[in-house]
Amino acid sequence: MEKSERKYALCAAIPGIFMALITFWAGYLRVVDIYVPAHDYLLAGLAIVAIHTKFNLTFS
Repeated sequence: MEKSERKYALCAAIPGIFMALITFWAGYLRVVDIYVPAHDYLLAGLAIVAIHTKFNLTFS
């Protein structure tokens, strides 16, 4: 890969990693702050499955 191609790859990868982390953090906060205190365990479980699936697709 040429040097200019690496620069463009970083321009795409850095915001993508940032957005992935923010998305995972928002999902975690939704589960911990909204679903569990309201005893919505089905929604909490489904959200955890969705987060886990997204994590596996993003970083595999």
